[in-house]
Amino acid sequence: MEKRNSIYYFISDVHLGLDVKNPLKREKKLVRVLEGVPLETEAVFLMGDIFDFWYEYKYV
Repeated sequence: MEKRNSIYYFISDVHLGLDVKNPLKREKKLVRVLEGVPLETEAVFLMGDIFDFWYEYKYV
């Protein structure tokens, strides 16, 4: 069996939706990163705090 090297990308703590000065700039930067991922990439993992949103915060 031939050994194959796999490419994985891990992206975390993007905090989309965070109240920042220029949220569109942050979103466009993420899109540029994702568009730059090579086609031969095995997987892209979106981890931890991609969206800065907690829908039940009033009940904690």
